[in-house]
Order: sequence, then structure tokens, then C-alpha cells
Amino acid sequence: MKVQHEKMKILLKEAHGTTVDFDGTLEDLERKLKEVAVKIQENPDDLMLHKQIEEIDGLIKKHPDYIKRQEEELQNWLEANQPKFQEALKEMRSILPENLAKLGNQEIQAHFKDKDRPRLANHIIKGKGAYIAICRCIHLSTIPTAW
Repeated sequence: MKVQHEKMKILLKEAHGTTVDFDGTLEDLERKLKEVAVKIQENPDDLMLHKQIEEIDGLIKKHPDYIKRQEEELQNWLEANQPKFQEALKEMRSILPENLAKLGNQEIQAHFKDKDRPRLANHIIKGKGAYIAICRCIHLSTIPTAW
């Protein structure tokens, strides 16, 4: 374990050209970041402290445990929000017609008047090309369960 720790320390220093002494786990780095942040509050003009904080932040963001934590948080967020995403996609599909590219201005006006959204019709008519692209994305897309 000690040898592996030393190898990680050397690799991280080489990768980032850091002057920060890396001495352990992700928690150690986060603790060191907090310590330097406190020092910066005491002496905000010390440029070396600012450099240290940037280097520590870089080490944290490259640490495998941090990357894993971020991936897990993203996955949890996606899972928690999946029903909202599906509902929003369903609502957008109900608002924007799939065949928008084939509709003329009168038909667009009629479609959105029925949905009580006449102002939206005017926006779509003015920027029809962009809305056609958006419609294609909305009607062809699915909400990913994972990135």
C-alpha cells in the first residue's frame, strides 16, 4: 500500500507539475484545500497560496476517488430526475407538432391557437428553421438513463 501511495504521489506531481505536497487520500487533499483556504482568508494577497489552492484543486479533480464520486452523483441525479425529464419531454411533444416543417404559417397559427398559445406561434413563425430543428430533437429524442 505504501509503495502504491508513493507511485500515485509521483504520478500526480509529474502530471500537474505541482509544488503541493500530496500525502494521501482524497480526504487528505480536501482537508489540505480547506487549510489553504483558511490561510488565504488570513492573507488574501499571498500569490503562493493562490497557486497552491489551484494545484490542490487540480489534484482533487484528477483523483480517481473524486471522479468516481462525481460519476455517482451524476447517476443519482439522473435517476432522481428521470420522471421529471420524461414529463417535460412528453409536454414538449404535446406542444410542438412533429410535422412542423410541413406546416404553413396559417396552420402553425391554428395549431397553437387550439393550444391557447398564439404568442408561441408568432415566435415559431419568425424563427421556423430553429424550431424545426428543435422539434426533430424533441420528437426523436429519448431521455438517457445514464451518460
